[in-house]
Amino acid sequence: MANWLTQILSRPDSADRWSGSQMSIFDVTGSERGFVDLIAAEKGRLIVAGWVQAAQVELVLADQRAAFIPNMLRPDVAAIKGIDSRVGFDVRVRASSQILADCEPPGLTFVPLDGAHSIPPLSLQLVRG
Repeated sequence: MANWLTQILSRPDSADRWSGSQMSIFDVTGSERGFVDLIAAEKGRLIVAGWVQAAQVELVLADQRAAFIPNMLRPDVAAIKGIDSRVGFDVRVRASSQILADCEPPGLTFVPLDGAHSIPPLSLQLVRG
């Protein structure tokens, strides 16, 4: 597991923490194109991290959008999948507990790499606690 992810996951729980399940990211043909390693909200921020073979990933929550080019080094993924190691992402938006409780679940959208199949949007379910 990447060092930055270990640091995030090892933080003590707080009463105002939200989290979601890890999940694979598939393209329209059913091929795995990525994985969401972390969905967490604490201290007023929603954090979604993982890896994806895409040109861009965008986190959407209520009226907020944050785009990221997945280029963080993920040698763990490269070793297992036999792909380029610059596929990691860590996208963050402001997220109060009120917003998380009242709005539609956050989601990820993707811009595929040139010539690649499209990747459908992904809905991220969060639970409090």
